[in-house]
Amino acid sequence: MRSRSLVVLAVVTVAVIAAAGYALKRQNAMENAQPPGPTPLFPTLLQHVNDVAQITVATAKDHLTIRRTTPGHWVVVEKDGYPASIDKVKKAVVGLAETQRIEPRTADPKLYKDIGVSALDAPGSQAVQITLADEKGKPLAALLIGNTKSFSTGIKPGTFYVRKPAAKRSWLARGRLGNIKPDLLMWIASTILNIPQDRIMEVEIANPDAKPILIQRKSPLATDIEVSGLPAAAKPDLAVANQVPTALQYLSIEDVAKPQGWGFAKAPVTTFRTFDGVVIKTRTVKHDGKDWVKFAVSYAGPAPTAAPAAKPKGKAKATTAAKTAPAAASPLKMPAEAQTEAKGLASALDGWAFEVAGYHAAFFTETAADLTAQPGKRTKPRS
Repeated sequence: MRSRSLVVLAVVTVAVIAAAGYALKRQNAMENAQPPGPTPLFPTLLQHVNDVAQITVATAKDHLTIRRTTPGHWVVVEKDGYPASIDKVKKAVVGLAETQRIEPRTADPKLYKDIGVSALDAPGSQAVQITLADEKGKPLAALLIGNTKSFSTGIKPGTFYVRKPAAKRSWLARGRLGNIKPDLLMWIASTILNIPQDRIMEVEIANPDAKPILIQRKSPLATDIEVSGLPAAAKPDLAVANQVPTALQYLSIEDVAKPQGWGFAKAPVTTFRTFDGVVIKTRTVKHDGKDWVKFAVSYAGPAPTAAPAAKPKGKAKATTAAKTAPAAASPLKMPAEAQTEAKGLASALDGWAFEVAGYHAAFFTETAADLTAQPGKRTKPRS
């Protein structure tokens, strides 16, 4: 009787071991299996993109957190809540949802570094990890992005190596995530101003303990400028002075911060006035070896001689407009539009300091010596 019990027990034990072995083998087979074709890494994410409330992008050395504060409004947490670009946020979330795995790669942790998918805490890790979470902090998706095999071009997505942090198997994937990084400029609208030179009526440069310098244009169509406020015997370098009104055109930034002092109260003040009434004042300082600018924007009304051409109405007006093409092409804004622009810029720029390239900072801090210096003797960067 006892022998029979032992036999039954042995049979049951073998069956349990066999079942466990089969389950493990099946699990490994499912994880390692080549899918029948490209399949989404996160099959249900596309249906839940509106649930995403936080994006964390990290490397072994840096990280950024982009968080939704209200519907349609995202901020960069590490930059004092500076607004993130909604278009760039959407692109990243949808890009992750649409990324497809196309070929299995190594499941050996010793080989992860060869394709760049080591965990962030692994020695020498070069991976970028992107994590999406909902408003309660619950993770919705996480992915380690490794080396790029091919870059995306036009409508063609790129290919790169990936691994889910909790999985052993890595994959060759296809999508548009190859350039995701914890880089501020990848998550914000880096061009903060674009005021064409044609709109600039005058620029007043007020350096501490110096007479203000004024660079002026008589009309929006004028090509010549006048410079006043220089020493009596000084002859202005018009080539240099003519570049100053371009300082607000496609002005891109390199960093942003909420300044604490930094010497802005005693900084040079440069005031740009447009023909259509927008006034932009800048204060520029050096902080930690970098050039930082603060802006103050207001609306003062258009100059008396600078009203933009009225839009033609009806057939007769259209004929007149055809004869006065230059006026119709005026870069100036109508008063209501200019006022709205000034209000929007003030809201976006007020209270922030922006790091700019050295040549831009030079335009905001020109001195009498800079505007009369001979070529080859200038010390400020110009490009």
